[in-house]
Amino acid sequence: MEVPGLVKAYHEYHPEGIEILGISLDQANSAEKVKTVTAEQGMTWPQVYDGRFWHAEIAVKYGVNSIPGAYLVDGDCGVILAAGALLRGAQLVESLKAALASKSRKDKK
Repeated sequence: MEVPGLVKAYHEYHPEGIEILGISLDQANSAEKVKTVTAEQGMTWPQVYDGRFWHAEIAVKYGVNSIPGAYLVDGDCGVILAAGALLRGAQLVESLKAALASKSRKDKK
């Protein structure tokens, strides 16, 4: 349900520095399915898939234990700026705007 809004936000805010990294927790032998679904949905950002389902290396590393999971991370320092409900529906755009505004203030210092 969130994908259309995420795609729209990506196209709008990617030029301002927002990047998305998708993590697929699909099971083994699903690489083609992942590729097809991301293409059909217009998810043009990088997608990580290793076929290890809940034991996917990146999911284990970052403690992803439910899907969908969403995290807004400052790419310069790795700090999580927002998560969960703050990145769904109308809150997604508000969280992105706040992160970009904060980044802009820091860059001007």
